[in-house]
Amino acid sequence: MNYNLIAVILIAVLCAGPLSAQTGIGEVNKAVIAAQAYAQQELGYVQLELEKLSGIFAGESELDKEAAKVYQAAYNLILEQRWEEAVSAMNAVIENFPHSRWRDDARFWQCYAREKSGEPAESVFECYQSFVEKYESSKWADDARSNMIRIGKKLAESGKEKYMRQLKEMQKSDQREIALSALYALGRMGDDRALESIIKIYDENNDPVIREKIVYTLSNFKNEKALDKIIDIARNDPNPRLREKAIYWLSEQTPSSRLMALLEDMAMKDVNEEVAEQAVLRLSEINNKEALQRLMRIARKHRSEEVRARSVFGLRERSESPEVLELLEKVATKDVAERVRERALLSLAESQNEKAQDILLRIAKAEGNEETRQQAVYWLGEKANSDKVLSALGEIALQDSSRRVRERALYALAEAPEGKGIPLLENIARNHKNAQMREKALYWYSEQQSPAAVLALCTDIIENDPSPRVREQAVYRISELPANLGRPVLEQVVKESENADIREKALYWLGEYAPFKSTIRLLEETAMNDPVREVQEKAIYVLTELDDNAGTDALIRIAKDHKSLSLRKRAIYWLGESKDPKAREALLEIVNQK
Repeated sequence: MNYNLIAVILIAVLCAGPLSAQTGIGEVNKAVIAAQAYAQQELGYVQLELEKLSGIFAGESELDKEAAKVYQAAYNLILEQRWEEAVSAMNAVIENFPHSRWRDDARFWQCYAREKSGEPAESVFECYQSFVEKYESSKWADDARSNMIRIGKKLAESGKEKYMRQLKEMQKSDQREIALSALYALGRMGDDRALESIIKIYDENNDPVIREKIVYTLSNFKNEKALDKIIDIARNDPNPRLREKAIYWLSEQTPSSRLMALLEDMAMKDVNEEVAEQAVLRLSEINNKEALQRLMRIARKHRSEEVRARSVFGLRERSESPEVLELLEKVATKDVAERVRERALLSLAESQNEKAQDILLRIAKAEGNEETRQQAVYWLGEKANSDKVLSALGEIALQDSSRRVRERALYALAEAPEGKGIPLLENIARNHKNAQMREKALYWYSEQQSPAAVLALCTDIIENDPSPRVREQAVYRISELPANLGRPVLEQVVKESENADIREKALYWLGEYAPFKSTIRLLEETAMNDPVREVQEKAIYVLTELDDNAGTDALIRIAKDHKSLSLRKRAIYWLGESKDPKAREALLEIVNQK
């Protein structure tokens, strides 16, 4: 006799409450039966845990062993019915060992202990619900669902209707699981009777999840009747997702004229764009001439730019065909939709056929859509590893009528593999008739070349370029070089340049370097002697900006000795802004006229 079971039954009966003198034998029997069922469930829980705990130390890491010990201690609290302590202990397992094999066990028992400790039924229901959602495959999932149903029924009976709706949804979900299991079993039979049953279930069932599984199951039947049904679903089912799934599984069949005709028809006629794109995608994966012709028709004629773009992109793998190249060029230059033109250009760029590169060159040079030509130039730059392409990019940068296209050609030259576009960039920076293009070329040249090469080009431009703007760009580029290279050249510019704006820019960038004696002397000399007042003012200002008050002594001399009263006042003003004690002493001397 199982004394443990008897003991648990008696405890369950006693926990149910006292029996009155009027309680009949039938009620007693019912109570005992209910208690026995409850006790069997409780003992089942205990047995499962004891079986699992019996092997906790076999081949496990130290962390696993520690998790098992903490879990076992928490589970002992469950056995001892110390519910509130058990809630906290199980929570410790969840938080401290989130990846252990005990996490779902701990979470289930935490919900169980929360119920036993008298927490509100709603929060316990939510606890079990969260468990089922997170641990759907756990061995405790069915128990958690059962407890949800039990608690949900009580809540529904108390007038809380939302729990009745949730119970109905759970029932529907359970029915779906059973139906899907039956479907898989029918599919494994593989005979005509099973096929008839599956088709009938599809026609009579409105559940989209089940219908989707049926489409998959039908694809496993290798006969015309199953194929006809999948085609019917692809053409006629009102649910776009099911039509998409049907198209997918049809494409897994051996390609046939019937299948390719269907895919083209679906691509051209389906009202749902995603379904049409799915048909195009599957058609593009069929590698034969008939599929290619159908794909090309879609690219030329489809009303939707998204579907045309998808079909054009699908042609990129077929660019060995002269027909495809001709179509891609036509689409790239004449399609009304920018997105479709871009896809055609991308397909040409990804082609391994050398003739595709010639088409890109033609498009880049033609007097057509400016945006399309820019895109063509960009893709040419990505593969600018031949003299022909580099020469064409240089020609476009020098001569094209569109500034934006010229600038894109400069960028393409800068990005050409192995620096092959650098000589052309240097030539443009020196010789282009347009100052803005020279400036852009200098920018890209400086981004790619060595400091010594940049210094040489910038020095030449400062001396010879007729545009102040380009010369200023050269001064700035020199200021970006290491101090040992840039400082001497900037000092020379301040001394020798005839252009006051250039001298001013050079002064400003000199101030960005760390203080240097030769620089401080030059700034003072410029403030005292430059023929242009604005340059003198800039030199004074730069002295005030030097780190560590390095310009204070020079400012004091300017404040005392400069021949211009206004510039002496300017120096005095900046000394007043300084926190250097020397500046304060100098100002006192000036006040006292010492």
